[in-house]
Amino acid sequence: MATLWYLCESCGHGNHINVMEEGYGQIKILGAPGPNWTQVTFFPCDSIQFRKDPEFLHVWVGGKHFEVVAKK
Repeated sequence: MATLWYLCESCGHGNHINVMEEGYGQIKILGAPGPNWTQVTFFPCDSIQFRKDPEFLHVWVGGKHFEVVAKK
């Protein structure tokens, strides 16, 4: 999965965000070891791309590159 944990700086609420070929959205983890989850929100995005490697989740949105350190 191409999923990251995001902590909102404004409200302090944490969310699991799943990146997909056609967009991104919030998911709710239902159980472990899973992954067992359900989609909560979805936002279409034509310009999103991602690549996973052992160290990072690489995400490109509108030409901007973001790296999220992989959980080990």
